[in-house]
Amino acid sequence: MKLLSCLVVLLALIPSLLADDFTTIDGDHYTHATVKMVEPDGIVISYTDGVRKLKFKNLPPSIGQQYGYNPQQAAQYESHVASEQQSAAATVQVAQAEHDKKISDLKEVLATAREQEEKKQQAEEARAEDQAKNEQLLKRLPDTFIRVIQVLDKGVLAERGNFMGSGDGIGDGSAASGVHWERNGGTIFIEGLGNVTDDSILEIKAAENGVYKYVSTEGVGKTIQKLTLVKVIKDKPPFF
Repeated sequence: MKLLSCLVVLLALIPSLLADDFTTIDGDHYTHATVKMVEPDGIVISYTDGVRKLKFKNLPPSIGQQYGYNPQQAAQYESHVASEQQSAAATVQVAQAEHDKKISDLKEVLATAREQEEKKQQAEEARAEDQAKNEQLLKRLPDTFIRVIQVLDKGVLAERGNFMGSGDGIGDGSAASGVHWERNGGTIFIEGLGNVTDDSILEIKAAENGVYKYVSTEGVGKTIQKLTLVKVIKDKPPFF
């Protein structure tokens, strides 16, 4: 029983027996320090205020001799550690640069997507505005009945007119219907009207757009009213 008690006391005293005090050449004191690791260029100690590495070149020569300090090996070790640290720093720098580039690319992609979305929205708003203007224009423009006289490259020569007469046969296209085309205006030029043939009768909406000059088949120069086609309402007479 006494032997066991002595062993317990000795085990309790071991940390105190292994602990030491270190004083550097600069006069820094480290009390109750325990050597945790020995490296070629110094020792790592645990002391009352924490953990610290003390280099042999900053310690008394006796401590260096105690732990096998070799200045040449220490210099090689420090060079190796510095090289590894530089390599690690370079690796971190490259990784950071790649990360920054990815962030920059992502921001650029998001900015482009935002810009495209804004342009798309602006285009949609512009289309809606144009559509509203066109609808207002269509409401203001009167319906015009025309008969195509001659198809030209950029439009047609036509005459204004209307349908006259009535009868039981309206709608079947026969002469018995009593409905016939009657011209009620001069010759006009309809710009933008295509895919029609001579004598076609149409109901359209067109806007006045100055005058059109041409030479008739008789060689006479003529100036007539020009209209720009806005919409074809019907491509056949309403009574035929």
